[in-house]
Amino acid sequence: RWRVLKVAMAVLYKVVMAVLYKVVIAVLYKEVMAVLYKVVIAVLYKVVMAVLYKVVIAVLYKVVMVVLYKVVMAVLYKVVMAVLYKVVIAALYKVVMAVLYKVVNAVLYKVVMAFLYKVVTAVLYKVVIGILYKVVMA
Repeated sequence: RWRVLKVAMAVLYKVVMAVLYKVVIAVLYKEVMAVLYKVVIAVLYKVVMAVLYKVVIAVLYKVVMVVLYKVVMAVLYKVVMAVLYKVVIAALYKVVMAVLYKVVNAVLYKVVMAFLYKVVTAVLYKVVIGILYKVVMA
């Protein structure tokens, strides 16, 4: 009777241990898998976010740099063109004014000299003729 009881207890122990083992293993498996899942998802999330962040930042950097480059170039172009325009216009103005001054002075000089020549010649002619007339008539 003790022997049967001992065998029954041994069988029962093995059955209970096997069931407990399976239950404990199943529960532990679920817990370990849940933790691993969370850890793996967290790590993957961090890795993916880091990569996405780098990619997005790189793309944004390129876009912003291209836009800034275009804006800066457009502004610089306008500023440089405005300065060049003013410098070129000022230089052209000086050159044109100098040329016009020389041309106008030369033309005025010739006109004035021709006028003075005619006036002086006419006056001298009258004076000389007057003196000759007085000398001859006297």
